[in-house]
Amino acid sequence: MGRWVLAALAVAVSAGCERSREEVIEQTRELRGLRFVIRVYAEPSDALWKAISDAFDRVEEVQRLLSEWIPDSDVSRLNEAAGSTEPLAVSPELVRVLEVARQVSERSGGAFDVSWAVLRQAWGDFEQADIDPLSKPFRAKVDRLRAKVGWDKVEVDPAAGTARLAERGMQIGLGGIAKGFAIDEAASVLRRLGFHDFVIDAAGDVLVSGRRGGRDWNVGIRHPRGEPGETFAQFPLRDRAVATTGDYEHFLEASGQRWPHVIDPTTGFPATRCVSATVVHASAMVADALATAAFILGPAAGMELIRGYPGAEAVIVDPNLGVHVSPGLEPWVGVRWLKESKRETR
Repeated sequence: MGRWVLAALAVAVSAGCERSREEVIEQTRELRGLRFVIRVYAEPSDALWKAISDAFDRVEEVQRLLSEWIPDSDVSRLNEAAGSTEPLAVSPELVRVLEVARQVSERSGGAFDVSWAVLRQAWGDFEQADIDPLSKPFRAKVDRLRAKVGWDKVEVDPAAGTARLAERGMQIGLGGIAKGFAIDEAASVLRRLGFHDFVIDAAGDVLVSGRRGGRDWNVGIRHPRGEPGETFAQFPLRDRAVATTGDYEHFLEASGQRWPHVIDPTTGFPATRCVSATVVHASAMVADALATAAFILGPAAGMELIRGYPGAEAVIVDPNLGVHVSPGLEPWVGVRWLKESKRETR
């Protein structure tokens, strides 16, 4: 859901007078509307090309299972079976994602909730919707749909490999967690095939592994009101994933207001307590879900949520462009208040 700028510069490492053959090899693949970039610090070889290709293939496989936009995916089948008395046999991948989603939902008090997707029937795609969010009929529609939302009504049985949506009309959408899971799976492929120094950048969410020529990789946090590519903090990272949820790329202009694309499932309306929330965690899947939850909760409750996950760190920007930083990132985030970009404020 977020957009990260990766400062990954090609590195040449010298040993005495001889130049290492290791370099940053970059490959890109467009996968169902998402741009995945894999950068590996290694010697060029047929084994490397195959490893990168296999990692991309694994992402595509995960997408086929978890996308609600693919008619025969596990998610689509589960949505179609909502309200059935019999659980549905699903893939181990969906079981794993739903288990993590349930944990984050419980700890966030329902701020993160994959069953939010039924609300899409009211809000559309946030870029072409012809709606009046302030009207009474629209609010009544949101209230009717919100009755179908409830993370505790998404039932999962890991031992049986089944899942069930308890009420008819429920819908799940994994946009706030599935991309992170796909990144983790791609990383597992690269490591299994012997490559440990790499970056996976999936439309801005990033996982970094190992190092590049003896140095950590660097990442930057995008300025939520700046130009594309403008950052307000940079820091070195190793063996961690980073994800950002922000209001600056997908939003709806309606009723004279700007409505972010992230829905607060507890209200049925877009979340407005933050303009961006960035989370660092060992798992890209967990970072993805936590960034969404923190964005919805706001700075105070969002930071409290992050403290409940050992090793997690966060940078949250509130609507006044105040910057809230967890202790582990304080040395790298020197600014506590951002200025608006010189361009016209969006």
